[in-house]
Amino acid sequence: MQPLRPAITLFELLLVLVLLCVVFAIAWPAIEGSFESTRLRSAADQVQAAWSEARLNAMQSGMPHLFRYQSDSQEYSVARWDWNLTADDPAAEQGFSAEDSGSAKNDSLPADIVFSSGEVASDQRTALVLTSAAEQGFVDAIAAAPIVFFPDGTTSDAAVLLKNKRGLLIRVTVRGLTGVTRISRVMTPQEMADEEDLP
Repeated sequence: MQPLRPAITLFELLLVLVLLCVVFAIAWPAIEGSFESTRLRSAADQVQAAWSEARLNAMQSGMPHLFRYQSDSQEYSVARWDWNLTADDPAAEQGFSAEDSGSAKNDSLPADIVFSSGEVASDQRTALVLTSAAEQGFVDAIAAAPIVFFPDGTTSDAAVLLKNKRGLLIRVTVRGLTGVTRISRVMTPQEMADEEDLP
């Protein structure tokens, strides 16, 4: 006769399950934070791709493109702004027309991620576009200043901050002269403030 082997009791099984639940509960915030950082990085990649596409489309079409968004919103759009005047035209200071202002490509950031804030350094060309767009109602008064991509490959010097529901931030910047975009690391508001204070 074969000797009996000891079996696992119901109590031991429940004890193991309770220990697994405790370990999971302790580890969950770190796991969730990692997923949220990844989603935030993915949203920054999406904005970077939209900017690259707007720059390329501006260069191919010969028309400026505007990237528009609103703070505390997930929504953004990229639209062509038809430039019906040439640089040699004496009326060039009148700027742009809204012939194609309805051709905006609308999109949105992933769930729980919004545009927190942004800044656009305005030069003379950018100011001309934005003034003309505002006069014709193409730029919403409550929206942030649009980022303008020009046919020569240059753009406005600009940066936007994206924020998730836990308040973590990531910055996406574009250099005006080269059109090169950069994405920062994911930071807390305090880390972001400390970084801005650096010379």
